Amino acid sequence: MSMFKFNPANTSAGDVILPKGDYVFKVGEPKVIYSKKDDGTESYGILLKLTVSEGEFAGKSIFNRMYLHWEGADRPLKQFMMAAFGFSPSDAEQEAQFNEEYQGENWDIDFEQKALGEVYMRLKGTHVIWAVDVQTRKDDPTKEQQRFGAVLPYGA
Repeated sequence: MSMFKFNPANTSAGDVILPKGDYVFKVGEPKVIYSKKDDGTESYGILLKLTVSEGEFAGKSIFNRMYLHWEGADRPLKQFMMAAFGFSPSDAEQEAQFNEEYQGENWDIDFEQKALGEVYMRLKGTHVIWAVDVQTRKDDPTKEQQRFGAVLPYGA
C-alpha cells in the first residue's frame, strides 16, 4: 500500500466560509450523499467540492450539498448542470438547447450503491461562476454557513 504523507499546514481544520461575492469555481468529482435517520427519514443528493480558481481566495475549497429529497430540488441542480456545461440557466433558448443535447444521457443516481450516472462524472474539471453569501446556521445560530445563489457558465 502507498504511504500517505500528511501536512496539516496545507488544510483547514474548519469549514472555509467565503465572503459574499461572485467566485469562479473549479468543480471536483461529485459524490453521492445519503443518510437515513432512526425514524426512517431519508436525506440524499450530490456533494460538490468547489475550489476557487481565481482571485484572493484561489485554492480555497468549499462544499455544496445539493439535496434532492425535497420537492423542487431538481431545479437548482439543473441550473448548476447547465452552467457547468456552458449554458445560461436564465436563457430559455439555451435551456431548450441543453434539454435537446443532454436528452437520453445517463442522469441516474443510485443512492444505495452510491453511484452516479455518467453525465455527472463529466462535471469534474468544469468551471462555473457562483454567487455565494453567508448566513447563520439554523441548527446553531452561533455559526455561519455558505449560502449559494445564482450560478452562471464560466466565460459566458
